[in-house]
Amino acid sequence: MATQREIAEHLDLSERRVRDLLAELGVDHREASLDEVRVSYIRHLRELAAGRGGDQQASLTEARTQQALADANLKRLTYYRELKLLVPVEEIEPRLAGWAATARSEVGFAVDKLVAGIRSQHGIEVSDQEIDDALQPAYRAIGSYPPCAAGDDGEGGTTVGAAATKGDQGMAG
Repeated sequence: MATQREIAEHLDLSERRVRDLLAELGVDHREASLDEVRVSYIRHLRELAAGRGGDQQASLTEARTQQALADANLKRLTYYRELKLLVPVEEIEPRLAGWAATARSEVGFAVDKLVAGIRSQHGIEVSDQEIDDALQPAYRAIGSYPPCAAGDDGEGGTTVGAAATKGDQGMAG
């Protein structure tokens, strides 16, 4: 029917742009009339103007997807708060610090009791340095738990609680 040159002249486009446009529209110029090509082109321009086509559509879709994910995460956090599955980091940090101090103290008392029992029952002497050398790694592990900064597992999520998910920074469950 119409040649690409005729279509280009009719739509006031370059032949190169007509080639690209026909491919975008899925129109075969050898089978479509000049009127059919023009109507397809007008519809294409309307779609672009309405923001439903081209690169703008991809950007808009991406922005909507990100917004939907952010809204879903916010709703999830709100839900977890309502169920009392989340505790603010400011509340949990002092509790963890207290637990670590208690654990260290209790482990120390238990080891002292064991050493005293071994000394009294078996007459075996164990040096305080050997005991300290054995306990220091445990004390360090207790004192540095969780291994990352509070509320951070090193991968963008939280470390405490089953309800914690990626992106829930600032709250621990």
